[in-house]
Amino acid sequence: AEVVEVAEEAEVAEVAEVNQPVTLVSPKPPEKLSSAIKIELPQAQRQGPLIPPNKPQEVKESKEVKEAKQQAKAGNAPALAVVSSVSQVLNKTFSPGYTLLLSAQALAKEGRNKLALEECDRALRLDPHLPEVYQFMGQLLLSLGENSQAIEAFEKAIEMQPTFGEAYADLGQAYLRSGRYEDAAKLAGEAIKIEQINPSAFYTIGHALMEMGDYANAFEAFSRAVKLKPDYAEAYLGLANIQVRGGRVDDAVVSCRQAITLKSDYFQAYCLLGQIFRAKKQLADAQQALKQAIKLKPDYSIAYNYLALNYRSQGNLDEAEAACYKAIALDPNLPENHNTMGLLYGERGEYVEAITEYKKALDLRPNYVEAYNNLGLCYFKTNTLELAIEYFERA
Repeated sequence: AEVVEVAEEAEVAEVAEVNQPVTLVSPKPPEKLSSAIKIELPQAQRQGPLIPPNKPQEVKESKEVKEAKQQAKAGNAPALAVVSSVSQVLNKTFSPGYTLLLSAQALAKEGRNKLALEECDRALRLDPHLPEVYQFMGQLLLSLGENSQAIEAFEKAIEMQPTFGEAYADLGQAYLRSGRYEDAAKLAGEAIKIEQINPSAFYTIGHALMEMGDYANAFEAFSRAVKLKPDYAEAYLGLANIQVRGGRVDDAVVSCRQAITLKSDYFQAYCLLGQIFRAKKQLADAQQALKQAIKLKPDYSIAYNYLALNYRSQGNLDEAEAACYKAIALDPNLPENHNTMGLLYGERGEYVEAITEYKKALDLRPNYVEAYNNLGLCYFKTNTLELAIEYFERA
């Protein structure tokens, strides 16, 4: 029998930590989640925003004060304007620490997350009893890749305010990024108990369940997130991932396109769309989508990998090798990159080089089934049958 080599598809999931809706062609989800993780959704009143310490509950506000507060809370005013023009007004209404939190939010809106973090530090030095500051610090730390510190900040916010639903949802996101999927789903469930209208919590549950292989309930959770927040681009990409896994690739294309419509720079959605088109043998469309992903994120190693595989499917080995070399240069520790390079060497009959690449992939991921199969194929083609059998059996 002919031995078929395996072109690695890697994990399709590009959900990420976490938006005008189309009518999903997916079936309507049931009204209640019923996953293996018991997440109960009791009736709950939507809670208003927590009242910051030292903030007067009754303040006579002029129209100017109200507008200034609304702009600051929404982060729409430039940070300097918040500090210089609005702070005097705000300080009449908020504690000094909370005013600095508003300034931090405005800085973050401008993309100045490190400066925003410094403002949060200042806020806590003035008033260490503001759970909202700890929550926002956690969000900033999460965006800066400081996951363990973010977890500590969210836990501190919850310790200070046990009914802080958004902090539970954010902590779930942090657990998600740490690979603690069951914990992430449970924390998001706690957030929903406190506040049912919490789309990010449903998104976290969906992502966690997807990673745990519970695709039916993951789809349900993503659908709930979209229902609560119709402009939730990440939730549409979550739906697309589930649809791909269920073989509903046309539905997945619709969901991907909706995510891109809502978030035009969504490089992960373009990458997934490229993979779907390649699976459908629409290679020109796949190439266009993958190149757009790379344009949006030039250091996107896995997109170069998929582009290399797409060139290979087109029979363009020179372009495929160039793309794969770029993928490896960007991330030499990604096993998929070495597996793909092995495929390209094997395509040229350079089996010694191919074997080297497959072994690199296995060093990085010892349970990499595709690399074992491809390594066995190389030994089979070089008539080293004992090794071929060994690696096929280990796959």
